[in-house]
Amino acid sequence: LSYQYGTGVKADLDEAIRWLQTAADQGDGDARKHISSLEKERKIASQPNAIPDAFHGEWNEDGNACGTASNDSKLVISESRLSFWESDAFVKSLQINNPRSVTVTANYTGEGQNWSGTITLNLSRSEQELTIDDFTRYKCP
Repeated sequence: LSYQYGTGVKADLDEAIRWLQTAADQGDGDARKHISSLEKERKIASQPNAIPDAFHGEWNEDGNACGTASNDSKLVISESRLSFWESDAFVKSLQINNPRSVTVTANYTGEGQNWSGTITLNLSRSEQELTIDDFTRYKCP
């Protein structure tokens, strides 16, 4: 996992898969499952402007507001777009910092204005909490 997350070494999905394959070849079933997940990450990494699947979906500060428009903190993320309040952001470039952190540069439009900006999206280990700056949202079911 050190190579996957860049813990003590430079992050390298190919090297992580190689080490996990060694474990899988020795009968480690968890390693086999993890290889599948990393291969998906590697595919996403080859699509430089695609936000990884783990970030997709509706995120909200209040879980009771999921699926409604009753909370201003609602954020919907797809492969190439972030939608929030009365605005949309279209991904211009993306940097994968690690499997749970991406930096998105996007062109924003909303409320009669257009602008560009960069944000970093950080997922918790459980992938159920998304933090941007100091603001945390929770994944809606």
